[in-house]
Amino acid sequence: MKSLIENKKLLIETGAFGAGMLLFALFIHSKLPLLFFSYAGLLLAAVILGRIFFKETNLLEIFGLSKLSAKVLLISFVGLLFGAAIGVQYRLLLGSSILPRFFSTFVLLSALIGITEELLYRGYVQGRVKPFGPIFAIGFAALLHSGYKVFLFILPPAGVSTDLLSLALYTLWGGLGFGILREISGSVLPPLLAHAAFDIIVYAEYAKAPWWVWS
Repeated sequence: MKSLIENKKLLIETGAFGAGMLLFALFIHSKLPLLFFSYAGLLLAAVILGRIFFKETNLLEIFGLSKLSAKVLLISFVGLLFGAAIGVQYRLLLGSSILPRFFSTFVLLSALIGITEELLYRGYVQGRVKPFGPIFAIGFAALLHSGYKVFLFILPPAGVSTDLLSLALYTLWGGLGFGILREISGSVLPPLLAHAAFDIIVYAEYAKAPWWVWS
């Protein structure tokens, strides 16, 4: 009974975190007073993470940062290849060249954003709901991350349109792959490197941050 109650609390906690991030993503590009909803969502997510940092003693394990072995390094290499491969595929879908012709300074910020997302979703979320089993943990983290991405693009500037269904499916597919890397390695490092490689390949030639980057 105690474990059931604890698992229920974990699910509520991560669900509330996901809801906060969805709220943040939906209204981050809005003007006042709607922008306050975005700040409220980010505050909710931050408070939940803050409680974890003060309450838990196994933070490195939860976030997938406690393991560094030959296996983790090998799977990290596989992650780099996976991230680069789906990055090339995405460039082809956009009608771009297979590989970047040059790398702008924005590429560093894009990689940092990807790293942050992996720490939150494949790190915290997937690690936190691990007691529910690997399939649930991988799927739950991927769904929350996909929702976050879609909500980020729901309210674009005038004249900008986005295929939300394709975005959701592509993010979900990539998130499931990143989640599997996290599960089989026991570390967040492989998906972190995979996401960074993807963002570097895709956004290498961007002279400045696109409209959807946190403002």
